[in-house]
Amino acid sequence: MKSSQLTLNDSFVRRALVAVGLVTAVVLITLLTWQISTILLLLFLGILLSVFFTSISGWIRERTPLSHRMALAITLLLLAAAIGGGGWLAAPSLVEQGEQLGSNLQSSVADVQATLAEQAWAEPLLNRLTDLSQFDTTSNAFLSRVTSVFSRTMDIVTNTAVILFIALYLAAEPDLYANGLIRLVPKSHRRRAGEVLDEVAYTLRWWLVGRLASMTIVGILSIVGLLLLGIPLAFVLGVLAGLFAFIPIIGPLLALIFPVLIAFTISPTQALYVLLLYLGIQTIESYLLTPVIQRKTVALPPVLLIVSQVIFGYFFNFIGLVVAAPFMAMLLTLVKMLYVQDVLGDAEVALLKENPEPHFAASSSVGHD
Repeated sequence: MKSSQLTLNDSFVRRALVAVGLVTAVVLITLLTWQISTILLLLFLGILLSVFFTSISGWIRERTPLSHRMALAITLLLLAAAIGGGGWLAAPSLVEQGEQLGSNLQSSVADVQATLAEQAWAEPLLNRLTDLSQFDTTSNAFLSRVTSVFSRTMDIVTNTAVILFIALYLAAEPDLYANGLIRLVPKSHRRRAGEVLDEVAYTLRWWLVGRLASMTIVGILSIVGLLLLGIPLAFVLGVLAGLFAFIPIIGPLLALIFPVLIAFTISPTQALYVLLLYLGIQTIESYLLTPVIQRKTVALPPVLLIVSQVIFGYFFNFIGLVVAAPFMAMLLTLVKMLYVQDVLGDAEVALLKENPEPHFAASSSVGHD
Protein backbone atom coordinates (compact mmCIF):
# COMPACT_ATOMS: atom_id res chain seq x y z
CA MET A 1 0.00 0.00 0.00
CA LYS A 2 2.81 2.36 0.97
CA SER A 3 4.78 1.61 -2.20
CA SER A 4 1.76 2.38 -4.39
CA GLN A 5 1.24 5.65 -2.54
CA LEU A 6 4.93 6.51 -3.03
CA THR A 7 4.61 5.72 -6.73
CA LEU A 8 1.56 7.97 -7.02
CA ASN A 9 3.31 10.73 -5.09
CA ASP A 10 6.41 10.46 -7.30
CA SER A 11 4.24 10.59 -10.41
CA PHE A 12 2.40 13.67 -9.11
CA VAL A 13 5.68 15.37 -8.23
CA ARG A 14 7.09 14.68 -11.71
CA ARG A 15 3.96 16.05 -13.38
CA ALA A 16 4.04 19.11 -11.13
CA LEU A 17 7.70 19.73 -11.91
CA VAL A 18 7.03 19.37 -15.64
CA ALA A 19 4.10 21.82 -15.39
CA VAL A 20 6.19 24.30 -13.40
CA GLY A 21 9.03 23.94 -15.91
CA LEU A 22 6.71 24.58 -18.87
CA VAL A 23 5.12 27.62 -17.21
CA THR A 24 8.57 28.98 -16.33
CA ALA A 25 9.78 28.44 -19.89
CA VAL A 26 6.73 30.22 -21.33
CA VAL A 27 7.19 33.16 -18.94
CA LEU A 28 10.90 33.44 -19.73
CA ILE A 29 10.29 33.26 -23.49
CA THR A 30 7.54 35.90 -23.18
CA LEU A 31 9.82 38.21 -21.18
CA LEU A 32 12.68 37.71 -23.63
CA THR A 33 10.38 38.39 -26.59
CA TRP A 34 9.15 41.58 -24.92
CA GLN A 35 12.70 42.75 -24.24
CA ILE A 36 13.70 42.31 -27.88
CA SER A 37 10.32 43.35 -29.32
CA THR A 38 11.83 46.41 -31.02
CA ILE A 39 14.46 44.24 -32.71
CA LEU A 40 11.74 41.84 -33.87
CA LEU A 41 9.78 44.75 -35.35
CA LEU A 42 12.86 45.93 -37.23
CA LEU A 43 13.39 42.36 -38.45
CA PHE A 44 9.81 42.19 -39.72
CA LEU A 45 10.19 45.53 -41.51
CA GLY A 46 13.39 44.21 -43.06
CA ILE A 47 11.53 41.11 -44.24
CA LEU A 48 8.78 43.29 -45.69
CA LEU A 49 11.29 45.43 -47.57
CA SER A 50 13.10 42.32 -48.85
CA VAL A 51 9.76 41.01 -50.18
CA PHE A 52 9.41 44.31 -52.04
CA PHE A 53 12.89 43.97 -53.54
CA THR A 54 12.44 40.33 -54.54
CA SER A 55 9.01 41.03 -56.04
CA ILE A 56 10.46 43.54 -58.48
CA SER A 57 13.56 41.43 -59.21
CA GLY A 58 11.36 38.36 -59.71
CA TRP A 59 9.25 40.25 -62.24
CA ILE A 60 12.45 41.21 -64.10
CA ARG A 61 13.85 37.67 -63.91
CA GLU A 62 10.67 36.16 -65.37
CA ARG A 63 10.99 38.36 -68.45
CA THR A 64 14.75 38.21 -68.96
CA PRO A 65 17.46 35.54 -68.86
CA LEU A 66 19.13 37.32 -65.92
CA SER A 67 20.11 35.53 -62.73
CA HIS A 68 18.51 36.36 -59.40
CA ARG A 69 21.41 38.52 -58.21
CA MET A 70 21.68 40.40 -61.52
CA ALA A 71 17.94 41.10 -61.46
CA LEU A 72 18.22 42.25 -57.84
CA ALA A 73 21.15 44.53 -58.72
CA ILE A 74 19.13 46.10 -61.55
CA THR A 75 16.17 46.48 -59.17
CA LEU A 76 18.29 48.33 -56.62
CA LEU A 77 19.81 50.54 -59.30
CA LEU A 78 16.37 51.41 -60.71
CA LEU A 79 15.02 52.20 -57.25
CA ALA A 80 18.08 54.29 -56.40
CA ALA A 81 17.72 56.17 -59.70
CA ALA A 82 14.01 56.73 -59.14
CA ILE A 83 14.53 57.97 -55.59
CA GLY A 84 17.54 60.08 -56.56
CA GLY A 85 15.83 61.55 -59.63
CA GLY A 86 12.61 62.19 -57.77
CA GLY A 87 14.51 63.75 -54.91
CA TRP A 88 16.50 65.98 -57.27
CA LEU A 89 13.30 67.20 -58.92
CA ALA A 90 11.08 67.42 -55.86
CA ALA A 91 13.56 68.13 -53.05
CA PRO A 92 13.73 71.94 -53.53
CA SER A 93 9.95 72.21 -53.43
CA LEU A 94 9.65 69.75 -50.55
CA VAL A 95 12.31 71.50 -48.47
CA GLU A 96 10.86 74.95 -49.13
CA GLN A 97 7.30 73.89 -48.45
CA GLY A 98 8.41 71.81 -45.47
CA GLU A 99 9.99 74.88 -43.87
CA GLN A 100 6.85 76.91 -44.62
CA LEU A 101 4.74 74.10 -43.16
CA GLY A 102 6.49 74.42 -39.81
CA SER A 103 5.93 78.18 -39.58
CA ASN A 104 2.39 77.97 -40.96
CA LEU A 105 1.42 75.34 -38.41
CA GLN A 106 2.33 77.75 -35.61
CA SER A 107 0.09 80.46 -37.02
CA SER A 108 -2.60 77.84 -37.67
CA VAL A 109 -2.60 76.79 -34.03
CA ALA A 110 -2.87 80.47 -33.05
CA ASP A 111 -5.86 80.91 -35.40
CA VAL A 112 -7.53 77.80 -33.96
CA GLN A 113 -7.01 79.13 -30.42
CA ALA A 114 -8.48 82.51 -31.40
CA THR A 115 -11.50 80.81 -32.95
CA LEU A 116 -12.01 78.57 -29.93
CA ALA A 117 -11.71 81.56 -27.58
CA GLU A 118 -14.96 82.88 -29.03
CA GLN A 119 -16.80 79.66 -28.15
CA ALA A 120 -17.85 79.03 -24.55
CA TRP A 121 -18.02 75.26 -25.01
CA ALA A 122 -14.39 75.16 -26.11
CA GLU A 123 -12.94 76.77 -22.96
CA PRO A 124 -11.61 73.45 -21.47
CA LEU A 125 -9.94 72.55 -24.77
CA LEU A 126 -8.46 76.05 -25.08
CA ASN A 127 -7.03 75.82 -21.57
CA ARG A 128 -5.43 72.53 -22.52
CA LEU A 129 -3.84 74.03 -25.64
CA THR A 130 -2.55 76.95 -23.58
CA ASP A 131 -0.95 74.57 -21.10
CA LEU A 132 0.75 72.67 -23.91
CA SER A 133 2.16 75.86 -25.44
CA GLN A 134 3.92 76.93 -22.22
CA PHE A 135 7.35 75.37 -22.62
CA ASP A 136 10.33 76.00 -20.38
CA THR A 137 12.71 78.33 -22.19
CA THR A 138 15.70 77.96 -19.89
CA SER A 139 19.05 76.97 -21.38
CA ASN A 140 18.99 73.59 -19.63
CA ALA A 141 15.55 72.80 -21.03
CA PHE A 142 16.64 73.91 -24.49
CA LEU A 143 19.76 71.75 -24.32
CA SER A 144 17.64 68.82 -23.15
CA ARG A 145 15.30 69.23 -26.12
CA VAL A 146 18.21 69.48 -28.57
CA THR A 147 19.76 66.34 -27.08
CA SER A 148 16.43 64.53 -27.33
CA VAL A 149 15.98 65.51 -30.98
CA PHE A 150 19.54 64.42 -31.79
CA SER A 151 19.04 61.09 -30.01
CA ARG A 152 15.79 60.41 -31.85
CA THR A 153 17.38 61.34 -35.16
CA MET A 154 20.23 58.92 -34.53
CA ASP A 155 17.74 56.21 -33.58
CA ILE A 156 15.86 56.73 -36.84
CA VAL A 157 19.07 56.62 -38.89
CA THR A 158 20.31 53.51 -37.08
CA ASN A 159 16.99 51.68 -37.35
CA THR A 160 16.71 52.57 -41.04
CA ALA A 161 20.21 51.21 -41.68
CA VAL A 162 19.38 47.98 -39.80
CA ILE A 163 16.17 47.49 -41.80
CA LEU A 164 17.96 48.16 -45.08
CA PHE A 165 20.81 45.74 -44.39
CA ILE A 166 18.38 43.00 -43.28
CA ALA A 167 16.36 43.52 -46.45
CA LEU A 168 19.43 43.45 -48.70
CA TYR A 169 20.87 40.26 -47.18
CA LEU A 170 17.48 38.50 -47.26
CA ALA A 171 16.80 39.61 -50.83
CA ALA A 172 20.28 38.52 -51.98
CA GLU A 173 19.85 34.93 -50.72
CA PRO A 174 16.18 34.31 -49.90
CA ASP A 175 16.42 30.54 -50.39
CA LEU A 176 19.29 30.28 -47.92
CA TYR A 177 17.23 31.74 -45.07
CA ALA A 178 13.98 30.04 -46.13
CA ASN A 179 15.64 26.61 -46.25
CA GLY A 180 17.29 27.24 -42.88
CA LEU A 181 13.91 28.09 -41.36
CA ILE A 182 12.22 25.05 -42.90
CA ARG A 183 14.94 22.72 -41.59
CA LEU A 184 13.90 23.68 -38.05
CA VAL A 185 10.65 21.79 -38.71
CA PRO A 186 10.42 17.97 -38.42
CA LYS A 187 11.02 16.26 -41.79
CA SER A 188 7.48 14.96 -42.05
CA HIS A 189 6.15 18.55 -41.95
CA ARG A 190 8.72 20.31 -44.12
CA ARG A 191 6.64 20.16 -47.27
CA ARG A 192 3.78 21.85 -45.44
CA ALA A 193 6.20 24.40 -43.98
CA GLY A 194 7.33 25.23 -47.53
CA GLU A 195 3.71 25.76 -48.61
CA VAL A 196 3.04 28.02 -45.62
CA LEU A 197 6.18 30.06 -46.27
CA ASP A 198 5.28 30.43 -49.94
CA GLU A 199 1.77 31.62 -49.04
CA VAL A 200 3.07 34.11 -46.45
CA ALA A 201 5.54 35.60 -48.95
CA TYR A 202 2.79 35.80 -51.59
CA THR A 203 0.43 37.49 -49.12
CA LEU A 204 2.97 40.10 -48.03
CA ARG A 205 3.90 40.77 -51.66
CA TRP A 206 0.34 41.50 -52.70
CA TRP A 207 -0.39 43.46 -49.51
CA LEU A 208 2.48 45.76 -50.51
CA VAL A 209 1.10 46.05 -54.04
CA GLY A 210 -2.29 47.11 -52.67
CA ARG A 211 -0.79 49.66 -50.28
CA LEU A 212 1.50 51.20 -52.89
CA ALA A 213 -1.42 51.53 -55.32
CA SER A 214 -3.54 53.24 -52.64
CA MET A 215 -0.67 55.52 -51.59
CA THR A 216 -0.08 56.68 -55.16
CA ILE A 217 -3.73 57.40 -55.89
CA VAL A 218 -4.37 59.12 -52.54
CA GLY A 219 -1.26 61.28 -52.95
CA ILE A 220 -2.20 62.41 -56.48
CA LEU A 221 -5.84 63.12 -55.57
CA SER A 222 -4.75 65.07 -52.50
CA ILE A 223 -2.32 67.27 -54.44
CA VAL A 224 -4.85 67.99 -57.20
CA GLY A 225 -7.67 68.68 -54.73
CA LEU A 226 -5.61 70.99 -52.55
CA LEU A 227 -4.37 72.90 -55.61
CA LEU A 228 -7.95 73.38 -56.81
CA LEU A 229 -8.95 74.68 -53.38
CA GLY A 230 -6.01 77.08 -53.38
CA ILE A 231 -4.47 75.64 -50.22
CA PRO A 232 -0.80 76.60 -49.70
CA LEU A 233 1.85 73.85 -49.60
CA ALA A 234 -0.37 71.50 -51.61
CA PHE A 235 2.57 69.43 -52.86
CA VAL A 236 4.11 68.60 -49.49
CA LEU A 237 0.68 68.02 -47.92
CA GLY A 238 -0.24 65.65 -50.75
CA VAL A 239 3.03 63.75 -50.34
CA LEU A 240 2.33 63.41 -46.61
CA ALA A 241 -1.18 62.13 -47.38
CA GLY A 242 0.26 59.51 -49.72
CA LEU A 243 2.84 58.40 -47.16
CA PHE A 244 0.27 58.17 -44.36
CA ALA A 245 -1.94 56.05 -46.64
CA PHE A 246 0.54 53.21 -46.02
CA ILE A 247 -1.26 52.84 -42.67
CA PRO A 248 -4.84 51.70 -43.43
CA ILE A 249 -7.77 53.47 -41.74
CA ILE A 250 -5.73 55.45 -39.17
CA GLY A 251 -3.22 56.88 -41.67
CA PRO A 252 -5.74 59.06 -43.57
CA LEU A 253 -6.96 60.49 -40.25
CA LEU A 254 -3.41 61.48 -39.32
CA ALA A 255 -2.87 63.01 -42.76
CA LEU A 256 -5.97 65.19 -42.31
CA ILE A 257 -4.53 67.17 -39.36
CA PHE A 258 -1.95 69.23 -41.27
CA PRO A 259 -4.06 70.46 -44.23
CA VAL A 260 -6.99 71.39 -41.97
CA LEU A 261 -4.71 73.46 -39.74
CA ILE A 262 -3.13 75.16 -42.76
CA ALA A 263 -6.59 75.89 -44.24
CA PHE A 264 -7.57 77.54 -40.94
CA THR A 265 -5.03 80.29 -41.71
CA ILE A 266 -7.24 81.22 -44.67
CA SER A 267 -10.68 80.73 -43.13
CA PRO A 268 -12.75 78.17 -41.23
CA THR A 269 -14.73 77.66 -44.43
CA GLN A 270 -11.59 76.57 -46.28
CA ALA A 271 -10.83 74.18 -43.44
CA LEU A 272 -14.31 72.71 -43.90
CA TYR A 273 -13.69 72.33 -47.64
CA VAL A 274 -10.40 70.52 -46.96
CA LEU A 275 -12.16 68.23 -44.51
CA LEU A 276 -14.80 67.42 -47.13
CA LEU A 277 -12.05 66.87 -49.75
CA TYR A 278 -10.25 64.32 -47.59
CA LEU A 279 -13.49 62.61 -46.67
CA GLY A 280 -14.27 62.36 -50.39
CA ILE A 281 -10.82 60.94 -51.17
CA GLN A 282 -11.17 58.45 -48.33
CA THR A 283 -14.62 57.43 -49.62
CA ILE A 284 -13.24 56.90 -53.13
CA GLU A 285 -10.29 54.93 -51.75
CA SER A 286 -12.43 52.79 -49.41
CA TYR A 287 -15.46 52.05 -51.57
CA LEU A 288 -14.17 52.25 -55.15
CA LEU A 289 -10.41 51.64 -55.24
CA THR A 290 -9.97 49.21 -52.35
CA PRO A 291 -12.58 46.66 -53.56
CA VAL A 292 -10.93 46.64 -57.01
CA ILE A 293 -7.43 46.32 -55.54
CA GLN A 294 -8.49 43.64 -53.05
CA ARG A 295 -9.75 41.35 -55.79
CA LYS A 296 -6.09 40.41 -56.17
CA THR A 297 -4.56 41.68 -52.95
CA VAL A 298 -5.18 41.06 -49.24
CA ALA A 299 -8.55 41.88 -47.70
CA LEU A 300 -8.31 42.32 -43.92
CA PRO A 301 -11.48 42.55 -41.79
CA PRO A 302 -11.75 46.22 -40.68
CA VAL A 303 -12.46 45.41 -37.01
CA LEU A 304 -9.47 43.06 -36.84
CA LEU A 305 -7.32 45.69 -38.50
CA ILE A 306 -8.38 48.47 -36.12
CA VAL A 307 -7.86 46.29 -33.04
CA SER A 308 -4.38 45.29 -34.20
CA GLN A 309 -3.49 48.95 -34.87
CA VAL A 310 -4.68 50.01 -31.42
CA ILE A 311 -2.70 47.22 -29.72
CA PHE A 312 0.49 47.73 -31.73
CA GLY A 313 0.22 51.51 -31.49
CA TYR A 314 -0.22 51.34 -27.71
CA PHE A 315 2.81 49.11 -27.14
CA PHE A 316 5.14 50.23 -29.95
CA ASN A 317 4.02 53.79 -30.79
CA PHE A 318 4.16 54.90 -34.43
CA ILE A 319 6.28 52.00 -35.64
CA GLY A 320 3.57 49.71 -34.28
CA LEU A 321 0.98 51.41 -36.48
CA VAL A 322 3.23 50.88 -39.52
CA VAL A 323 3.75 47.18 -38.77
CA ALA A 324 0.22 46.28 -37.57
CA ALA A 325 -1.50 45.72 -40.94
CA PRO A 326 1.15 43.58 -42.72
CA PHE A 327 1.77 41.62 -39.51
CA MET A 328 -1.96 40.91 -39.22
CA ALA A 329 -2.05 39.84 -42.88
CA MET A 330 0.75 37.36 -42.16
CA LEU A 331 -0.89 36.16 -38.93
CA LEU A 332 -4.24 35.66 -40.66
CA THR A 333 -2.53 33.51 -43.30
CA LEU A 334 -0.85 31.38 -40.61
CA VAL A 335 -4.16 30.90 -38.77
CA LYS A 336 -5.93 29.85 -41.97
CA MET A 337 -3.31 27.28 -42.94
CA LEU A 338 -2.00 25.94 -39.63
CA TYR A 339 -5.22 26.03 -37.60
CA VAL A 340 -8.27 26.11 -39.87
CA GLN A 341 -6.86 23.76 -42.51
CA ASP A 342 -4.49 21.53 -40.52
CA VAL A 343 -6.18 21.37 -37.10
CA LEU A 344 -9.86 21.82 -37.97
CA GLY A 345 -9.56 20.02 -41.30
CA ASP A 346 -11.37 22.70 -43.30
CA ALA A 347 -9.56 22.51 -46.63
CA GLU A 348 -12.07 24.84 -48.31
CA VAL A 349 -10.86 27.99 -46.54
CA ALA A 350 -9.87 30.58 -49.16
CA LEU A 351 -6.21 31.50 -49.52
CA LEU A 352 -4.80 34.37 -51.55
CA LYS A 353 -2.70 31.93 -53.57
CA GLU A 354 -4.94 28.97 -54.29
CA ASN A 355 -2.14 26.41 -54.59
CA PRO A 356 0.94 27.43 -52.57
CA GLU A 357 4.04 25.58 -53.75
CA PRO A 358 6.81 24.11 -51.53
CA HIS A 359 9.48 25.18 -54.01
CA PHE A 360 12.26 25.49 -51.43
CA ALA A 361 14.92 22.78 -51.46
CA ALA A 362 14.41 21.91 -47.80
CA SER A 363 10.68 21.32 -48.40
CA SER A 364 11.41 18.15 -50.36
CA SER A 365 13.80 16.69 -47.76
CA VAL A 366 11.25 14.21 -46.39
CA GLY A 367 12.91 11.02 -45.30
CA HIS A 368 16.47 12.14 -46.21
CA ASP A 369 18.85 14.98 -45.40
